[in-house]
Amino acid sequence: LAAETVLFRDNFVESLQRSGGGEQGGREEEISTFWLRKTRKPVLAVLMVAGKEGCEGKGGRAGGGSGDSHPKFYRGLNLEVSMPTGSLCSERNVIGTALAADPTLRRQDLLMVAVL
Repeated sequence: LAAETVLFRDNFVESLQRSGGGEQGGREEEISTFWLRKTRKPVLAVLMVAGKEGCEGKGGRAGGGSGDSHPKFYRGLNLEVSMPTGSLCSERNVIGTALAADPTLRRQDLLMVAVL
């Protein structure tokens, strides 16, 4: 989980730099002026979900035995697009992302969340 979180951070920073982040209308400008307009501080989250037995890499439901496949990781980011309605924290966002990707997800399948 820690390695995946560091990889997410590195990918996030690299994508901002690669997109001409300091330019007017660049990705970094868009993130700070629209997506993170309250704090201008990105909060990244990585969720580790138990893998399905026999479905390596698909993510989702735990098989229940020691033969479970590798865990699946999902990434999320906080969103602060509207001050009156508050914000969406990165943890809630990443759980919603995982559920949207796999509607069969169960609470007990959520193993760990890392926040950076």
